[in-house]
Amino acid sequence: MKSSTPIKGAPETHLTEQEYRVLWATSTDAVVIMDEQGTIRYANPASLDVFGYAAARLVGNNIAMLQPERLRESHRKGVRRFLETGQRKLNWRATESVGLHRTGGEFPIEIAFSHLSEEAGQNVFAAFIRDISDRKKIENALRQREAQLAEAQQLARLGSWSWEVQTDRVTWSEELLRIVGLSAEQTPASYAHVLELVPPEDRAHLNDEVRRSIEEDALYDMNLRFMRPDGTVRTVHARGQCVRDQSGAVARLYGTALDVTERERAVTALRESEERFRATFEQAPIGICEISPEGDFERVNPRLCEMFGYSADEMLTLNARALTHPDDTPKTVALVAEVLAGNQKMFGTDKRYIRKNGSVLWAHTTSTILRDAHGQPRTFIAVIEDVSARKLAEEALQSLPRRLLKAQDEERRRIARELHDSTVQELAVVALNLGRLEEWMEGRDPWAENLLADSLAVLAQGNRDLRTLAHLLHPPLLEELGLGGALRHYVEGFSHRSGIQVELECSTDLPRCSDEIETALFRIVQESLANIHRHSESKSAFVRLLYAGQNVELTIIDKGRGLPPGLLAGKAVEARVGIGISGMRQRLLQLEGSLQIHSGPGGTTVRAVLPFRPPSEQKRQDHI
Repeated sequence: MKSSTPIKGAPETHLTEQEYRVLWATSTDAVVIMDEQGTIRYANPASLDVFGYAAARLVGNNIAMLQPERLRESHRKGVRRFLETGQRKLNWRATESVGLHRTGGEFPIEIAFSHLSEEAGQNVFAAFIRDISDRKKIENALRQREAQLAEAQQLARLGSWSWEVQTDRVTWSEELLRIVGLSAEQTPASYAHVLELVPPEDRAHLNDEVRRSIEEDALYDMNLRFMRPDGTVRTVHARGQCVRDQSGAVARLYGTALDVTERERAVTALRESEERFRATFEQAPIGICEISPEGDFERVNPRLCEMFGYSADEMLTLNARALTHPDDTPKTVALVAEVLAGNQKMFGTDKRYIRKNGSVLWAHTTSTILRDAHGQPRTFIAVIEDVSARKLAEEALQSLPRRLLKAQDEERRRIARELHDSTVQELAVVALNLGRLEEWMEGRDPWAENLLADSLAVLAQGNRDLRTLAHLLHPPLLEELGLGGALRHYVEGFSHRSGIQVELECSTDLPRCSDEIETALFRIVQESLANIHRHSESKSAFVRLLYAGQNVELTIIDKGRGLPPGLLAGKAVEARVGIGISGMRQRLLQLEGSLQIHSGPGGTTVRAVLPFRPPSEQKRQDHI
């Protein structure tokens, strides 16, 4: 090729071949000139940087050495097509391809390939080859970042948008399209199209915000609703700002749109729930309050204030522990500690409070702990129900058996006195008169004398039975001698009448107890000895009465055959004789005592324990 030969097919620049060679030699892209067989005639110095071959190494070799094997045939077909048809589809048009480096590695290239000239019947081609590895890395990194951004937007439900104001061209990200339920082909083409997706009642607000952002050059921030094709509505939190050109005119607006539909639904549900709670809290017929972990009232409803007699402002200055009855404070403190420690989430208990006027309020309190996001106690929600009426009813019900037993004892005492002071005395007068009649009848009429003697014997036995009945109904010595003395007298009489040897162990310095305790223990001795006499066939019994600490203990032991099997369970026919045992249990229960009975083939043991109460305490309770 001579210097005066023009470059065929090259841009019309009026450069000579020599001048082109200077340009090629200084180019940073590889320049390769070859014939139609692919033999390289020229390679510039940049070929070393691009392919790793020096120019002298390339000249005389085939272009195939710079191509991966899979691409060589397509290159040859292209050249043959040109030779056959004269078509120049690659006339200086840059395309991306793959080059083969001297080290054997492939790398991306951009190649502009065209027919250059024709010499001595041979077509000459030129190729400008650029290593685009760095650009590809950047493009790949950019695509990766775009994919990551798209994924992040999808995960965050955050879309992006832009609006070219002057051309009225709208661009939405894939995530924003997904939020609104549109495909890429349905992307809004203009701002007017965007408005069509907004409910009519929201369009004026959107227009106002866009106008304000443009006029004031300010960021706009608003919630915006979109109507999806399926008829549902999604809410986005839209933020945007404008960009101005060099002349100061608004060029475009861009921003983000965060899908807050679920959040808005949750906020609405929470607001409605709070409204319902507030209405329930304020109008509830029972006391409701929020109490800090330290026990301070933080929020109270009107009913609670009414129950305690304080105003709401006064309640908020008080501590729940200060309003708790002193006797119930330890139990309440323990329950609160269990909840604060995480062992329980809530607790419920009946407890007493002190009202403002000093009176006692019985209430059932249910407290539930609420914790913050870190699991730390935040507040207690307490529901306090006034159960004073229920407690009074329970106390009245519990005291009913006690009052019945007391009435029974009083009636026994009255009947015993009537029998002793009236009936027995009247029978004594009858016996005295019959005795005088017997003296007068002596020797006069044997038949009448015998009949009168039999009548006197029957009358004497009836008198003794009445005296015994009066004694059993109410032993007169119990009031005079106390429990210990009355038991000694009763045990002696029982042993004499039944023939059963009874040993009594009783402290001589046993203090006097309340009447109801002495009566209850005496009745238990009576019932137990009667059962021994009727059922056990024991020849002996042991009775022990002692004062132990704060309790009075009574023990009765026999060595008989034991009680019938069904007596203690109350299920067998024999249980009919257990009415006395049931009565004993009931008496002790009313006096906060306990009764234990152990029976077997070797005998029976009855043990009763009662808290000691002096007579003075009995008088106070009777007064109450």
